[in-house]
Amino acid sequence: MPIGVPKVAYRLPGEPTPQWVDIYNRLYRERVLFVGQDLDDELSNQLVGIMLYLNAEDETKGGDLGKRIALPHSRIMIHQPEGGTRGQASEVLYEAQEVLRIRRQVGQIYAERTGQSLSVIARDMDRDRFLSAKEAKEYGIVDQVALD
Repeated sequence: MPIGVPKVAYRLPGEPTPQWVDIYNRLYRERVLFVGQDLDDELSNQLVGIMLYLNAEDETKGGDLGKRIALPHSRIMIHQPEGGTRGQASEVLYEAQEVLRIRRQVGQIYAERTGQSLSVIARDMDRDRFLSAKEAKEYGIVDQVALD
């Protein structure tokens, strides 16, 4: 029997009394986002929308260096972007070029945010690389492990 999404008391900005909001909404406001499934286009768009909204609401709570946290039993995966076009050869070639461009861009962002070299990032993005929370901290993807 499903229990539904738990509700917690939360005082929305400008409200005199707390309201009951679902626990995920409350966690979002603390910039805690859960990804427990394949990251497809729909989920990506929802997460980006949430992050844009929350950033507009309060810019000081972003995912800046020094504020990136993983839970102790988290698994963090690094991998390269994927394409999936089928059709005419020209379309497949065009998408392949775009995926390579995105791969370079993502690699550059990883290098800037982790302190790893581009060659290390490129090697690690070649195949799915799973990291524990501690390994992600050592790698530079997160800054701290919660309850450290």
